Amino acid sequence: MKILICKLCICLSFLGFAQLPETDIWLVKLEKKEGKYIYTNPLNINNRKGYDNQPTFTSNGKQILYVGIKEDNQADIYNYDINKKTHVNITNSKVSEYSPTILLNGLGMSCVVVEQDSAQRIWEFGVDGKFIKIISESTDSVGYHTWLNKDTMLYFKLTEPQSLHALNLKTGEDNWLCNKPSRAFKKIKNTNK
Repeated sequence: MKILICKLCICLSFLGFAQLPETDIWLVKLEKKEGKYIYTNPLNINNRKGYDNQPTFTSNGKQILYVGIKEDNQADIYNYDINKKTHVNITNSKVSEYSPTILLNGLGMSCVVVEQDSAQRIWEFGVDGKFIKIISESTDSVGYHTWLNKDTMLYFKLTEPQSLHALNLKTGEDNWLCNKPSRAFKKIKNTNK
């Protein structure tokens, strides 16, 4: 049985002379044979100079959202359509967007945005990339984030030391959880893990 990977994307980094490494996003097919997973048909979906990273699959698994930085050093969110093999710049703004994360309702995404004054907050966008709102004006220095439920965001705060927080958007309560957390965390769909 062939399965297009909708939960796994391999990012390969090739260090260059630029500030950010040159990275590409690879899509592979996943098959399970004799109890082992086999990765086949690798496809480099970017295959260009520049930074292409932080991929996430859309709720339907038919597109990949990712961060692309081109010659102008502007970080924007792009949408790659897996069937059509096309890329569309969906944010194209004056600020830099990173870490696209699909909202739990599937109706948009949240991103870490480096604002013009260098603040790093979470913004909400529609599926078309149009800005909707800043998630929390009081939260700054966000590096990465994920949604635990529609009212609670888990986020990596760029403090010294770096820390992990849970922000309750209904109450505004921002709870410190630990120092020196992993940068990679995602809620496992339909579970409490």
